Amino acid sequence: MKMNSFLGDEHHKEYFECICDSSEHVFRLAWFDDEPDEVYVDTPLINGSFWHRLTAGVRYIFGHKSRYGHFDEFVLNPQRVRTMRDSLNKFLALNEEFEKTQK
Repeated sequence: MKMNSFLGDEHHKEYFECICDSSEHVFRLAWFDDEPDEVYVDTPLINGSFWHRLTAGVRYIFGHKSRYGHFDEFVLNPQRVRTMRDSLNKFLALNEEFEKTQK
């Protein structure tokens, strides 16, 4: 993923944080004006010292499965973005109905 706007590409990014405000529970959406068919999504991997990350990497190579998974970045095309939008809209509609019953 190219991240340098000095190349002449307009770079956009939005950060989304968990309600717990942990810096480990955040993901970023990023996109470029010259790549209108892709959205990049990335999230932090393991925080820790070099040795902690190295150990985690070796365990991953040998098939250790973390209960939290191993993520770095994935790319969404427009159809996947629409699916995400529709899913979030469904959640918001459900939440609005719930909030009405709480008043």
